[in-house]
Amino acid sequence: MWKKSDLLKTVKRVIKQDHFMIQDTVAALTHITYRSVRLDEIKTLQAIQKTVYPDRAAWSRYAFLAELNGKHPVHYLVADCQGQLVGFGGIRIEESHAHVTNLAVLPELQGNGIGSELITQLLAFAEGYQVTSITLEVRASNEKAQRLYKSLGFKLSTTKNSYYRDGEDAYLMVLTKEVVGGHSD
Repeated sequence: MWKKSDLLKTVKRVIKQDHFMIQDTVAALTHITYRSVRLDEIKTLQAIQKTVYPDRAAWSRYAFLAELNGKHPVHYLVADCQGQLVGFGGIRIEESHAHVTNLAVLPELQGNGIGSELITQLLAFAEGYQVTSITLEVRASNEKAQRLYKSLGFKLSTTKNSYYRDGEDAYLMVLTKEVVGGHSD
């Protein structure tokens, strides 16, 4: 356990070593807004995907357009930091079920609550449709994302073998209405 004086010394040392980096990071994170995606931003969403997952294929423009203009209600949000998109997420409503289709935050800003805020807003959107469950797939190797989803109440449901193009397994995670709506009927 850190003693308060030791922690304070460490923080002061870090600030002294790289004061401007810390100021820039704090300034950037306090100027993030969340809003609905615009169709003219699809290339940027693809670029974010390629940055976050460099060894994996990003969704095509057609895939994004099909999702955004499909028969099911969807909500796609971007995290906008002073005009630069730094993350995005999407959710689709299908009857009494919702599915998180995408969640990506630029690597240098991960761990700062952006992904958590995106998914929280997506869950709020789904709650408006009175869904009974919300699902998502996450790579078996993506422990950071799994921790985020578990912290929001998602539970591991099953493994989808060779789910991704590169053959990696996915974990299906589920959030039930007891968590989303506060109680079940």
